[in-house]
Amino acid sequence: MIVIPVKTGIHLTDRTKLDYHFHGNDREKRKSMSLIHIKIIPNAKNNEIVGKEGNAWKIRINAPPIEGRANEALVKFLAEILDVAPSLIEIVKGGSSKNKTIKIPLSESEVEEILK
Repeated sequence: MIVIPVKTGIHLTDRTKLDYHFHGNDREKRKSMSLIHIKIIPNAKNNEIVGKEGNAWKIRINAPPIEGRANEALVKFLAEILDVAPSLIEIVKGGSSKNKTIKIPLSESEVEEILK
């Protein structure tokens, strides 16, 4: 539950003030957003990072590509590995494709280091 005092000067349209006010340390992580390319392999035995193929990370996911289940599993898997909230990970492109572009609230160097 978010309580906003009436006389604080914080407006719902002012995202930076809300992020700063309610998220504290997460605000710094949000400043360094990066896009990563992923090639997903659904229906795998386990969730795992296979490696890098060209400029895309190849990731196996043990969910079927039906009704967005593989996308949900991918977001949860990345959130767990990258130690960020699933709500901060966004599939920007490729929602119904094996090749996806994903926005993550970490710098590219941080993502590369973690996914290696």
